[in-house]
Amino acid sequence: MQSREISRRDFSPSIVNYTNYQTLVWVGEGDFTLMSPSALDSLERGVVMGQNLLMSGQVILENNSQEPFFANTLMIDYVGNYGENSPLLRGFSGNTIADNLLFVIGNQLQPSRDIIRSSHPSAQNAISYGDVIDDSSRVGALNYDNTGFGGKAVIAGFDMTAAPSSIADSLFLRIFNYFGMPVGVAGEPTPQLIETPELYQNYPNPFNPSTRIEFYLPYDTKLDVVIFDMLGRKVRTLETGTLPAGLNSTSWDGKNNYGKAVASGIYFYRLQITSGRFSGQPFSRKMLLIR
Repeated sequence: MQSREISRRDFSPSIVNYTNYQTLVWVGEGDFTLMSPSALDSLERGVVMGQNLLMSGQVILENNSQEPFFANTLMIDYVGNYGENSPLLRGFSGNTIADNLLFVIGNQLQPSRDIIRSSHPSAQNAISYGDVIDDSSRVGALNYDNTGFGGKAVIAGFDMTAAPSSIADSLFLRIFNYFGMPVGVAGEPTPQLIETPELYQNYPNPFNPSTRIEFYLPYDTKLDVVIFDMLGRKVRTLETGTLPAGLNSTSWDGKNNYGKAVASGIYFYRLQITSGRFSGQPFSRKMLLIR
């Protein structure tokens, strides 16, 4: 594989000397622009030298997938943008870095995420977007057992640091163990799941005529989902009763409990847990209705 074309241009003279490092890490929370030639060449040079690579960030591939480093060296393609409703991410069963992981990165944190694939012979699907695993059209992260130059790689189309802290810690621990750089206690990390309720920003927002509200429950939970106006008056009860663990959703059509359309303005939606460990804790967000 080392005879494969590596680049269509010479390495830029400003390449950083990475020879003392075993692993290169590029985590970009807001990579909405093209990467510079020197940055691309530096990363490519590191991979060619046999170093490991961790690259994570939304729209990195969307904006840079035609660059030789991605297209030729990593043989990775940008499939599309994942902007669908469900913010769930799931690890592929048996995958070294993501087995049994289930977590959420809300749409308000990362509204644009890359769907990716690779034709590289050592690439494996690691993480899928959505309610169920999809290995063809919703892959969000890949890992490479050998880039062809002796190193390993993990490429994610979302920013891993935006995941809940326990998930991010588990992911990075697994990745560095995968790279042969044990961190902390040796051995397979315990799978991490979301341990607290999460209430996500409604979408669309602002909205007219309706909007969707999603929330995650770590276990079957008795609750109410209620809409309030700016004065704290109850406008509408959307859900009441016991809902199952996992991702749940409801919607509001901009009407009150009597079926009458309410006026434009700011409203609050609240997840009111009525029993169990999180009973009485506030989970609330605001939204804007525009008629």
